[in-house]
Amino acid sequence: MTDHRRGPSGSTWRQVEPEDGPALQRLYERDSAFFEETFGHPVGTEAVSAFHSAPDGTDPSGKLMLGAFDPAGEMRAFVDLWPRWPEPETWTVASLFVAPEDRGSGLAEELWSRVEHGVRAGGGTRVRVSPASEQKRAVAYFRRCGLSESATAVRHLGLRDLELLIMIKELAPTPHG
Repeated sequence: MTDHRRGPSGSTWRQVEPEDGPALQRLYERDSAFFEETFGHPVGTEAVSAFHSAPDGTDPSGKLMLGAFDPAGEMRAFVDLWPRWPEPETWTVASLFVAPEDRGSGLAEELWSRVEHGVRAGGGTRVRVSPASEQKRAVAYFRRCGLSESATAVRHLGLRDLELLIMIKELAPTPHG
């Protein structure tokens, strides 16, 4: 999934490491309204917790975090992906975030393409995301990426209980030839 090459956006894509925490924190801080609206609190230490969070019974070191970095080293987009959870064939997108100034530029589509490629390369056949139902832009984006709603769930995040839409996409095998 990490190839250190520039994509069409001009960003360099690579695995996000703990030393990238300050860049991830700055990315989150560029859209502090998102945190206020979604979680009911300002941006806190979400960047630090991203490196340690994982579903119950899983090891956080097994997850994949990919970032798009501009030439100055600033993170422009980020995805936190849990391989083989909750089923062996499913890879769950725990977080996907694009800098506000890069939304609509094609960077999110480039990121999603890399997610699907990485899932297939890792043997996965399904991608799962769970945006809050009130995150209309995110839900619309995931629909454009081919995901459809399969269920809802309520989860306490931050200071609020949020209704989550569980969205799934079955991936066709990568054609060889």
